[in-house]
Amino acid sequence: MSRVVVVGAGFAGLAAARTLQRAGVDVVVLETLDRVGGRVWSDALPSGAVIERGGEFVTRGYEALERYAAELGLALRGMGIRYPERRLVPDPGLERAEILAAAEAVERAAQLQPHRSALSVLRDTVADDDVRELLAARVQSSRAFPVEELDARFLLDVTALVDDSETRRVEGGNQTLAERLADPLEHVHLRETVHSVTDNGAGVVIRTARGDIAASACIVAIPAVAVRELALSPPAPPAYATVRMSTAAKLSAPLAEAVSPDAVMSVPGRWWAYTTRSDGIGGRTLGAWAGAAPVVDLVGARHGAGRWLDLVGELWPGLPVERASALVTLWDECAYSVLPHDADASFDGSGSIVFAGEHTAGDWAATMEGALRSGERAAQTILSTR
Repeated sequence: MSRVVVVGAGFAGLAAARTLQRAGVDVVVLETLDRVGGRVWSDALPSGAVIERGGEFVTRGYEALERYAAELGLALRGMGIRYPERRLVPDPGLERAEILAAAEAVERAAQLQPHRSALSVLRDTVADDDVRELLAARVQSSRAFPVEELDARFLLDVTALVDDSETRRVEGGNQTLAERLADPLEHVHLRETVHSVTDNGAGVVIRTARGDIAASACIVAIPAVAVRELALSPPAPPAYATVRMSTAAKLSAPLAEAVSPDAVMSVPGRWWAYTTRSDGIGGRTLGAWAGAAPVVDLVGARHGAGRWLDLVGELWPGLPVERASALVTLWDECAYSVLPHDADASFDGSGSIVFAGEHTAGDWAATMEGALRSGERAAQTILSTR
């Protein structure tokens, strides 16, 4: 097989490129950004703290990510918090067993009526107002999409939202994994925007600002929203027209002193804040997450950190936040795909164009793990035609 071009140097594209190169294929990776990693983006605050401006939480079942980390000599460190387990403000005094029982009942109801609205299933299944609101808040926060607009298929994994396993991050930043994946690749071109991909029957022509590249095949490994903006011949699978994208914002700020790992959630606001020992400087960093456009607006993330920091002060009194160095990262309708677990949408390409990305990963959609798995799957699809 001659050259294969991979469009996108996020986790999906890099996993695809690594798989192909290991099979002896000449691979060229084209990335429009000035860095690898895509929506996995590690950065540093003036305090020296490592922060995650994009994909952050490594939870149960991340087998591909764990495998790559081990192969690349990277450590996964516990954050000291459990992703779903948060102190609630105001505290309704709920017991975890009560929440888990309600979540299991909701999953059973959702399996029976998957196309009802999520809120109606929650209303009919969970009698306790506080438990019902908590589950609604957790679903909305994790999907980064208004729960009012979701159907019951988005409740099919609600028990995972009360899983009590410790959350992890890659030591030194999750983007380090992308950088290590990219290191052995011979042809990774940053700041190279792809304008079109055309299957001409004899191969593929990829048009960029610097000229055309001919290849035997192409893997398009970019977010679903970006695929819709790319000129493709033949056109992208029809499923791309239906993919919704979430909106989310993250807040990072240094703390004047170290604090213990903790997580606190505003139940009425449906956003949460956390501290972690995984910041590289001994637990002196605040993180916060606002998932779904209404919550992003509530915390004022489109206008900087001020409003959000005020709300943090109310949610978590006494936290020694250094406001001047706070940083907000906004992912406006581009955070990740909003797809139910049993989505029947097909992202299979035709001819010599294959698609990858978290949105193609089925049950693992919207996750870093899904991105890695999708890249491997796309590469195997190419290799199977050799």
